[in-house]
Amino acid sequence: MSGYDDHDLLTTTLRDRAGDMDGHTLGLDDVKGRARGIRRRRRAMTGAVAAAVLAVAVPVGLNVSDVDRGQQPLPTNPSPSVVETPEPSPSGPVTIDAAAAPRGEDPAILYADGTTLHRPGQPDVELPQQYSYLLPYADGVMGFYGPDGTTTIVDGSGNAVGDPWPGISGAVSSDGQSLATVLYAGGSNVDTQLWPRAGANPDEGYSSNVVAFDGDLQYAGFVGPETVAYNLTVSNNQGATQKPYVASWSSNDEPRQLTSLMDVRGTNDVTGVVSGLTKVDYFKNEYCSAVVKAASDTVVWETCEYRLGRFSPDGKYVLGVDPQSDGIGTSGVTILDAENGDVVAEFETASRAFMQDAIWESRSTVLAPVMQDGTWFLVRMRPDGTVEKALEGSRDGYDDSSPWRFQLTP
Repeated sequence: MSGYDDHDLLTTTLRDRAGDMDGHTLGLDDVKGRARGIRRRRRAMTGAVAAAVLAVAVPVGLNVSDVDRGQQPLPTNPSPSVVETPEPSPSGPVTIDAAAAPRGEDPAILYADGTTLHRPGQPDVELPQQYSYLLPYADGVMGFYGPDGTTTIVDGSGNAVGDPWPGISGAVSSDGQSLATVLYAGGSNVDTQLWPRAGANPDEGYSSNVVAFDGDLQYAGFVGPETVAYNLTVSNNQGATQKPYVASWSSNDEPRQLTSLMDVRGTNDVTGVVSGLTKVDYFKNEYCSAVVKAASDTVVWETCEYRLGRFSPDGKYVLGVDPQSDGIGTSGVTILDAENGDVVAEFETASRAFMQDAIWESRSTVLAPVMQDGTWFLVRMRPDGTVEKALEGSRDGYDDSSPWRFQLTP
């Protein structure tokens, strides 16, 4: 998901929440006018993944965008900073000195600083409120607002289109043309919504697939055409359990559990794989992850050296961090070959600095906020080991949360 990790969304939500939720609810009938081809499915969700797993950074499916379709950033103008380079991989870890890194181009994806939406190659837009994260849609965005747990469509002029609806999870396909959101429609009805991005018109609506279960659904991303992977978290008197599933709008089959993983953290619809945890042993300090084929639910390769996360849009690389990283941040990030787990480039922050959730800006560039010497820097990293600043340093934000909110990326 999506982008921010679960800590960032939780931190933002709790910090922004001024009181109880406003009680705003939106029934399924209220939005059915936008839906096309509604199918209703009922599924009893049971089973158990140790509740302790939730303490190991449960992903919330935050990260979606348009990503590089070749050597260029998503649907924005080409930028020298995101052109793929043929240089060899570095021979060892690259230390990030964010303050001293050369200044590169601004981010080639959407991002917000407070209520100001920055759009590559276009004028800035003032949003109706400060959203927790964003999803590009039509000529504007979908804004996900953590304090109320709602999603709102915002047009290219910054005006809200219609009322917000209950649900705060999103995903985007690697070609940027399909979006997924969720609507909690009352009772145990959960509507997974598939939106067209290309030439989108909010009045044309979305494809709907209503599933009945009690729990919280958070997308990890697309794993194929009209097919997504998500985590379902169910709370009870004993705590909470989580399971990963794959579901499709183009099939009448029930959502299918991925039994080879404890959760799903990254997805790729080009290669049809997902990443996620396979083992957590607190007594041995062992945390293992794997790349898994979504269609067959089979492990491609496994590692206990990294906690695996997002894939590059073309599926060539996958990001890994220290498996014992806490929720505030990590000491760096590693770019791995998604086919076999070989290290391509390893980046580590300077002493007393830390990095927060890294996202793919394009198929060959990674963006990550770095807190160093009391200042937030946005750094850009490449598989060839180069590092540069994508924005000037900022003392806004908080010690545990950067001032920037990025669009969700694949």
